[in-house]
This record gives sequence, structure tokens and C-alpha cells, in this order.
Amino acid sequence: MWSLLACLSALADDAVLHVAVHQEAGSIYEVAADGAAGQCRVLGLSRIACPADGPVVFRWGGADGWALHGDRSVVPGAEGVAFVLPPDGSRDAERERLREPTLQAVQDVFLRTGANPVRPPSPDLFGDLVALGAHDDWRIRALVVDVLVPWVRHTASDPFPPDAPSLLPEGLVLQLAADPAPQVRRRVARLIREMRGGDPRAEEARRATEAFRDDRDKRVRKLATVLQTTQATEGMTDPLEAWLAALSRVPEPGPVGRAACKALATLHDHVPPGSVDPDRAVALVIAHHPEKAWAVWGAWKAEVPFHPARARYLLGSTLNLSMGLLRQWATDDPVGLAAVLSDWEPTLPHSDRFGVIARWLEGRVEDPVLLHVLTWDGTADTLSGLPEPTPEQ
Repeated sequence: MWSLLACLSALADDAVLHVAVHQEAGSIYEVAADGAAGQCRVLGLSRIACPADGPVVFRWGGADGWALHGDRSVVPGAEGVAFVLPPDGSRDAERERLREPTLQAVQDVFLRTGANPVRPPSPDLFGDLVALGAHDDWRIRALVVDVLVPWVRHTASDPFPPDAPSLLPEGLVLQLAADPAPQVRRRVARLIREMRGGDPRAEEARRATEAFRDDRDKRVRKLATVLQTTQATEGMTDPLEAWLAALSRVPEPGPVGRAACKALATLHDHVPPGSVDPDRAVALVIAHHPEKAWAVWGAWKAEVPFHPARARYLLGSTLNLSMGLLRQWATDDPVGLAAVLSDWEPTLPHSDRFGVIARWLEGRVEDPVLLHVLTWDGTADTLSGLPEPTPEQ
């Protein structure tokens, strides 16, 4: 991201170029400027500011086989956008294969693998790829989305510096997100998941995610919940809005509801304190997806107190556990937890699950009632003959 300091250092009469230099081409220091009124300055990794009293013409001065595309002439006080990619016409062989595109042809031209080290595209070849996003065959449209992933800013395979402009045309993400084929929309959701805060197409990603929330395909709706949660943690959308959206999805059966439960746990550190009702959320999750309640209650264990009836239900009706939550219960209400454990498994032999709980609490329990339940060897009834709780218990 271009820092505020860098912005302030570019004076009103500077001609500024925001340029994405492909990593195989070189660096921004190989971009030349003609017509500047003084020494040009490099701002960050992707901006050049040149003092100017007339248009400044930028060009690529580095290795052969590359060219500067976009706004090559920039007037004082303006900012141009450009990309350093292979010259138009240099990928005609690849373009010829796409005149009557097949899945294999698209893969061969664009999909980089260990056995297929594709060449960086020229702008005209990349334009052909974008145009295939409207192809009649949904399988080709889906493949287009897959091969666009490396061109999403800040991915591991992104060939441009972190603060470079996006090669994805404006509106492309929304166009692909509205595709009639659910297989394509699912891939778009996964592409959006690669975007991070500060991405030039972040607003498009947010709008597409909103549309996905009400998608007729349940797998797209599930991905929408995951996306909105990720966007909230990345600062791309309001965490409270993401929380409310997830809460509304909890009653849905299957993957959609389970994803919503996971979102409620993930958002713990992101929603403003006191702005949500985690106790209600835990109750809702227990009612609809009890296995997920361990994770949600575990995330909110400091805010949602021990509740004997809920704890008894989870121990008796689910398979999961939460070490952090059980340790919190042992601290907050050891006698209450002892009663719940005793009701759950009143006789020997105890289950492996009970043994896991005992190991998790080993060395952490001082309360004699809970300690007796955890270490009982069968010589007496679980709660008979136990020491009376001290007043503070």
C-alpha cells in the first residue's frame, strides 16, 4: 500500500506512474522517464513521481522481451497506471490456440504447473483470457476463474510487487460472480477468498460476497459465510455485520449452518466488546449444531458462564470436547462441573472421553469435590462421603 507519507511527497505538479512490473522483467528502477523537469523519485515498490511542467513519457528501459503498457504519457498533477508485460503480438502462437478454445488449450496456455511452465501473458493474450469468462461452455468459464487466481493481488503466485495495481479489469469479479453455473460461482468464491485488505478489487469482492449469501446453491452460501468472516478479519468489511449474518445462518442444516457456527467462533477477537450476545449465540448453536457448540462456547468461554444443563447435554449428546472450555468450567464452578461429570458417568468403567477430560484437568484442580470425581477408583459412591464444600464453593 502506498503510504500517506509517499502520497504527500508527490507534489501537485508531479507526473506519477503507478506501475506493476512483472517479477521476471525486473524492477521499477528499470522504468525510464522522458520529459521530466528534474530527478524522478521512486515511491515504494510501484510508483514513480517525476517533477513536470509538461507531459512525461514513461517507457521500459530494462531487458528485451518486455514493454510498458497502459498510461505511458502522464501530465503534471495526474497519476497513470501501467504494467510491464511482454509486448502485444509476442504471444500470437498461444492466441491462435484460443481461437477455437478447448479445456486443454486453456490449460496449456495459462495454467502453470511443474510440467507446464507457461510464459507470462502479453496484454492481448490476457484480454483473450478475460473474454473467455463469457464463453458458452461453463467448464471453460470455470477454468478461467482458476487461472485468474495467480493474478489476484497478494497471493503467493502474484508476480507483481505488493503495492502494484491490479491487472484484473474493473467489473470482472462481479461479472464472474453472477455466472449462471453454480460450479463457476463456487470457484469465484474461492478466488475472492484469496483477496486481502487493500486489494484494488476489494469492493467488488465485498459486493459479490453479499450476493452469494442468498445464492440458490447451498455450497455457494457456505462459502459466502466463510468469505464474509475472512473479510471481517482482514478489515475488508464490518465484523459486527459478519457476526449478524453468521448468526442468521446457524439454523440452516448441513454445511451452511456449520460454517456459520465456525464464523461465530472466529469473530470473537474482531467484534466490538459488548456489541453481541454470545450467550444467545451459544444457545442457538447447541439447538441446531451441538457438535459445533464446543468450539463456539470455547471461543467465548470468558463471556459465557458455566451452565450445568447445557454442559450435561453436550457431554451426553456429542463427541467433541474443548480443553480450554473444560478448564474454564473447572476454574469457575468446580462443584457444578463435578456434579455434571458424576451425572454423565456415575459408574465405572469410565469412557475414554472421560479419561481425556481427567488428563486435561490433571494438576489444575484443587477443589476436593471435583478432584474426587476425576480420580474416583470405585471404592465409594461418586458424591457420597465427600468433604462438604467450603463456603466460597
